[in-house]
Amino acid sequence: MSCTAIQNHLLGCEHPTEPSAAVRAHLARCRACRAWYHRLLQLEERLPQLPVPPSVAGSRLVRQILETPSGSELPAPTLRPQLRLVLPPAARARQRRQQKVALAFALSAAMLFFAVCWWAWSHQGDPAGSVPDPNAGGNSSVVTVEQRTQQKRESLERRLQGLATPAARVDLLTREIAFLHGETRRQVANVDQLTVVARYHGQVVREYLLPQARALPVADRVRLLDAVTRDLDGIESEAERRAAELEANLPRSSAVLREIAATAREGSRDLRNLILQG
Repeated sequence: MSCTAIQNHLLGCEHPTEPSAAVRAHLARCRACRAWYHRLLQLEERLPQLPVPPSVAGSRLVRQILETPSGSELPAPTLRPQLRLVLPPAARARQRRQQKVALAFALSAAMLFFAVCWWAWSHQGDPAGSVPDPNAGGNSSVVTVEQRTQQKRESLERRLQGLATPAARVDLLTREIAFLHGETRRQVANVDQLTVVARYHGQVVREYLLPQARALPVADRVRLLDAVTRDLDGIESEAERRAAELEANLPRSSAVLREIAATAREGSRDLRNLILQG
């Protein structure tokens, strides 16, 4: 299938998040279609988040009730007959594609305008590299990337202190890395939050996981380190792929993703060397 056919097919799908095997195979080969598909999924995901204009029908009805003299009947609403045109399946699919294309352009323009306004508003008077404090409630407090990373690190150290063996600590750190993999996916469009994830991910791998892995008994290394090594390989692969997809539109996020990929690659290499040494 050609790129145009693939894109038209996805636009006509009721559920573009579940492409067929043939479409998935094409997306795996074609970088341009992958980037296009990623933008389509972003539109599908963010559509429910668009603000809906308030309805005036309720206020109009209340005003009509208040202005009608007591004892009088409210005028009956005027009903307009509606004609429903039944289209053949092919025409409905074509109409659905056209509607999605029009919606995609409209949403892209609206999201671009919103992003520019949000960026301008959020950077007025804020220190560079600051992110909202999740514990600040309704306050306007912000914390720097370094402070947010330190908070995560302190929380991890408290949890590690309650564990008595290197094996238990490696298990906790493995789950922490898996959690950060999900955070990377969720924060990919928020470069400040993504930077926090990248820095904390680097600390977890280099300053916590590797020392605890070296403290493991030799007999436990293969069993405990094989899974986290595979996880790091998956993080590296996905981060590199997403970095390539976002390089043109989100270059800062792309650079942070490559940092995450480099950390995962180095951690996987060091863990494999440790397994071989055992």
